[in-house]
Amino acid sequence: MRQLTFKGFLYQYIRVLSQRNTNSIRLLAEEVLSNYRLVEPLVLYAMSVNKRDCLQRTAKDSHLVSAFQRFSHIADWNDIVALLESRDESIPNEFHKIYRSYLSERGKQKATDHTKSLVLNRIRKLQQEKKVSTYRLYTDLNLNHGNVHAYIKNGDVSKVSLDVADRILSYLEAA
Repeated sequence: MRQLTFKGFLYQYIRVLSQRNTNSIRLLAEEVLSNYRLVEPLVLYAMSVNKRDCLQRTAKDSHLVSAFQRFSHIADWNDIVALLESRDESIPNEFHKIYRSYLSERGKQKATDHTKSLVLNRIRKLQQEKKVSTYRLYTDLNLNHGNVHAYIKNGDVSKVSLDVADRILSYLEAA
């Protein structure tokens, strides 16, 4: 699984917040009038996809216009991300909250991968103790053999979900 980027997070986040489930800058700018939770994420999203001009043309709400003007002088998206990373106090807290939400979401995947690696260690130990082959695991549990093999033999934690790893572990503990 690829690591979540801030731009990718904004793409998903803006769709969740939108009542229309869209990423259209024009439609989102219209929706801001009835959904103020969109203001800051929309500004960041428009900057990330280089749609500043579209946002500037379609922004009618004064809150959206003033939020946009805070970043309009910064030309490069990487500079905006650097300001958010450095927790620059000149940027309103609402923008920092969005960035912290992204960091939290990105951290969940790292934590899950770490848990899967701990489960993998236990699986390998039980496999040796109980002499259960990888073939028997994926056959009895009706799992994808390539993914299970890559997980157990190569340690590729991205190949299985935490649920699948738990199923394998439960099977071995019961065997």
